[in-house]
Amino acid sequence: MKALQNPFKPRSKPESLSGSLAESLGLDELSVRGAATSSADGTTSGATVTLGKRVSRNFYVAYERSLAGALGTFYIFYDLSRRFTLRAQTGEQSAVDLIFTLRYD
Repeated sequence: MKALQNPFKPRSKPESLSGSLAESLGLDELSVRGAATSSADGTTSGATVTLGKRVSRNFYVAYERSLAGALGTFYIFYDLSRRFTLRAQTGEQSAVDLIFTLRYD
């Protein structure tokens, strides 16, 4: 399963249908990615739907679900500082990550 992009980056005004729908539902993110594919070993990966909401300035939650599978993944992002973000996830795999961000604009 693909990792979510960092939700702490600045967002622009929604211009797509999913952006408008997310805004009307009170969400900060509503996205559909990918297409159904089948690999040689018989596993199938399908499109995923992601719902996300910024709860506070430093706290973001998201739920990602594969349309082909039965399991989803719940993510929690907490911005510890300007450079460090704590990411926890649970679902098919559970993990806690400390993410260091170095900007080089």
